[in-house]
Amino acid sequence: MDFQSQIQELKQKYEDLKGSNLIEDATVDFFIRPFLGALDWDTTNHKLVKPEYEAIPDDIKGGRVDFALLSNGRPIIFLEAKKLNEPLDSHVNQIKRYFNVVREVSVAILTNGDEFWFYTDLEYAHQLDTKPFLKFKLSEIDEQTMNHLRQFSSQNFDISRIKSLAFEILSHDKIYAYLVEQFKSPDDQFVKFLSKSIFNSLRQDVRKNVEKALPSVYSKLTSIDSGDIDIIIDPDPPPQPPHNERQNIFELASATGKKINDFMFVGEVHKGNWSQMFIHVLSYLCRENASQLVSASQESRGFKVASDAHSIKLGVKSIGGGHYTSTNSSNDAKLRYLRIALSAFDMKDSLLIKFK
Repeated sequence: MDFQSQIQELKQKYEDLKGSNLIEDATVDFFIRPFLGALDWDTTNHKLVKPEYEAIPDDIKGGRVDFALLSNGRPIIFLEAKKLNEPLDSHVNQIKRYFNVVREVSVAILTNGDEFWFYTDLEYAHQLDTKPFLKFKLSEIDEQTMNHLRQFSSQNFDISRIKSLAFEILSHDKIYAYLVEQFKSPDDQFVKFLSKSIFNSLRQDVRKNVEKALPSVYSKLTSIDSGDIDIIIDPDPPPQPPHNERQNIFELASATGKKINDFMFVGEVHKGNWSQMFIHVLSYLCRENASQLVSASQESRGFKVASDAHSIKLGVKSIGGGHYTSTNSSNDAKLRYLRIALSAFDMKDSLLIKFK
């Protein structure tokens, strides 16, 4: 039986059992194992799937994830199952704990047999994202979602393609939400952008007319039949930037093995390695608002900015204004700390890196 037929069979099974009060074990047997089987993860093959995987060895009460999907003996996907139709919101922290301590894992799935939430770590490496990049109900699954799911099969799984897919889905959702909000209640910057781009004018009367037109334009756009629009879907993930192009640090999956050629920060290009870039950026932010930078560092384990150099034991470096930090951390950690700091200053687009 092919993948689509197996998913349709599970949809029908859900219709038959959705009113039942299934416990977690029954949900696993009726829905989770068949779902994994449809993606070629044979739950009877210990080389592919390990139930009750010990993610947190010291946690004897709850340190085991329901399923670990393996590649070459190492876990790459965690799946945590709950009983049929149980709300998932209160269980996100559980799958987050498992994901964050096992660095080999790239994808986490939380499910109650009908709802499936897929997570990865686009925001910070090895830290579960705050929102799932793929969220669907088995009972309402569509063709596009089934096409996405095929990338998670044991035969097709490629983390670079998965992360490209995740970035594409999340970008689509954010752009869509932003545009809907702007069409319904545009802010001044959006109105100015359209006035300048379309009418080459920022006169007040032009801006007023643009603002008045937006709701009716939105109404017209949403009434267009999708069949009237030609859409080209590229089945392959977007190509990675060539090595000589700069990349935003929020788009990097990892810093491991990457050597910096130069970096552009707030429009200026500088030479330097990871440590030099780290100090340069923090020095700038410290000048902007030292207390804000200190506060951002306090919210992240391992990241420290302090006015007392003695409180930083190794790799102490001055970042000006009587404040210090440490460069005694891995490049991945520096990448994570820079993201935290720049996010706190709303400067996510300010740091671009060119690699060797």
